[in-house]
Amino acid sequence: MASADKARTQTGKTPGTEERVLGPPNWGVVFRNSGKAFFLMAAPLVGLLIFWELLAHSGTLHPVLFPPLEKIWVTMVDQAKSGILWLDIYVSLYRLLVGAFLALVSGTVVGLIMGMNQTVERILAPPMYFFLAVPGLALFPIVILWFGLSDFTLISVLWFEGMITVMVNAWTGVKTVDASLIRAGRAMGAKGMTLFFQVMVPGALPNLIAGYRIAFSRAWRIVVTGEMIVALEAGLGFRIFAARDFLAADMMYGGVVVVGILGVIVERVCLRSIELATVQRWGTLRE
Repeated sequence: MASADKARTQTGKTPGTEERVLGPPNWGVVFRNSGKAFFLMAAPLVGLLIFWELLAHSGTLHPVLFPPLEKIWVTMVDQAKSGILWLDIYVSLYRLLVGAFLALVSGTVVGLIMGMNQTVERILAPPMYFFLAVPGLALFPIVILWFGLSDFTLISVLWFEGMITVMVNAWTGVKTVDASLIRAGRAMGAKGMTLFFQVMVPGALPNLIAGYRIAFSRAWRIVVTGEMIVALEAGLGFRIFAARDFLAADMMYGGVVVVGILGVIVERVCLRSIELATVQRWGTLRE
């Protein structure tokens, strides 16, 4: 008892109640966990590919409609050697990153303001809910009418759809911040922008990151399908749709595989790593 009193006198704190200080994230652990998650997700896909190969060689389905994996592989290797595949990947990722970046920035800012200001919330919430119910593909004919067949058409639809998704999650995140955290912040003297950035934003971060992941998923679909509709000169969606005219099923299947692989890499490895390094590490999100 005397030793505990002595320790409390020297440190000013009761033993066992020391503040837990979080150091910088262990990126080795973060990427190792991401790699493990990627492996666990890829294992069922490997089983699916084995089943595909067995079915393709069984003669049950026509090889033009259901080519074996080696034919798909050879086609994609030829596309890569000619540079067409890399061009399509570059063009699609460029459109995705530009549109997604604009969506994340604008959606986060507007959503956070909505959560903090009831007047802005009352003005923006009804149109936000309306456009959230409108599929992004339904906007393409209107945007094409205004801006023609161009990258701007595709990126603008991508930006708008992603922004709406991020807005909803940012707004919801701010509205669901624990009231006790806000009271504690105010009791410690935080107010105005200090309260906003040090209490509201960290409290809303789990919803924000979830919104980023959902927005990316929607944006990636819009990029691929938009390239089919807008009929641009390059892109994974454009290449898949163009292969239809030549009954090139191997090229279509290969393009779909590339789309899936790129989506998994960005969503599970990049965005999931950010989630592991922030909200899950802080204990605000369970595995």
